[in-house]
Amino acid sequence: MDETAAFGIDEPAGRTDALVRAFLAALGELTEHERLTGVFFTVDRRSPDRHQSFTSASLHPGSQGRRINVATVSQTDDKQVRLHLERCRRALHEDYGSLHPADVIDSTFDDSLERMHGVGRFEDYVPALAEKLTRDRLTSMAKSEGLVVKEAPEVLFVALNDTGRGQMGAAMMRAIAEDRVTVHSAGTGGERAPLDPGVAEVMREIDIDLDESYSKPLTPEVLRTADVVVTMGRSAGVVDIPEGTRHVDWRIGDPVDAPLDEIRRIRDDIRDRVEGLYTELTGSRAVS
Repeated sequence: MDETAAFGIDEPAGRTDALVRAFLAALGELTEHERLTGVFFTVDRRSPDRHQSFTSASLHPGSQGRRINVATVSQTDDKQVRLHLERCRRALHEDYGSLHPADVIDSTFDDSLERMHGVGRFEDYVPALAEKLTRDRLTSMAKSEGLVVKEAPEVLFVALNDTGRGQMGAAMMRAIAEDRVTVHSAGTGGERAPLDPGVAEVMREIDIDLDESYSKPLTPEVLRTADVVVTMGRSAGVVDIPEGTRHVDWRIGDPVDAPLDEIRRIRDDIRDRVEGLYTELTGSRAVS
């Protein structure tokens, strides 16, 4: 790149993505010029104390005059989805920018998008789920690096697809422990799937709502921060438990697609185990 370069972006002044501005500013001294057709930037690379710190967006020869697309992971023609992606990304930078470098936030969000997207059409709810997963990962990362104080023991429930047993265990631990235990669930299968409707129904019978729950893949950041990893039977597969982390294996039947009476039996079995684990972690007796 020459010492001075110019870039055009086809958005009105004031609406250019903050990450685009930050990326250009990382290249050199940034000057913005407003024009009728959009925004025009000049970047002077002769300015000292500048460095290239962004890896999630890049400039290629001939990119001048074209919109710089920061959301590079999923190609979609849906304008609403693109806007949602940009809003999620901005929110993550606003909330975690003081803890993590911009490229770490972007790469974690991009990876979460790929994990939550799966195959097929890019649905408009995927960005929100990916943002939730990214928040869990970035928070866990900050805790493992000592940037955020871990205020409660962390329990991770691991099953195959995070659509049944793991969700039940995590939801019951949250209901019992409230803020005394931090709870996660995840699946080793690697593919997002809807929660089993029978599981949701029997959990409603004990006043636990799973409507906001969603299946999540097992990620290294959340696994690394857990104090206790609970694997829910053999179908969870092999989980590489970090050194020093307690591992508990509960051999429990799979409730997915099972008759409701069988799911109720599994629910009650998990509840008894969760109450026992809660008592071990906190020294307090669970109140059902």
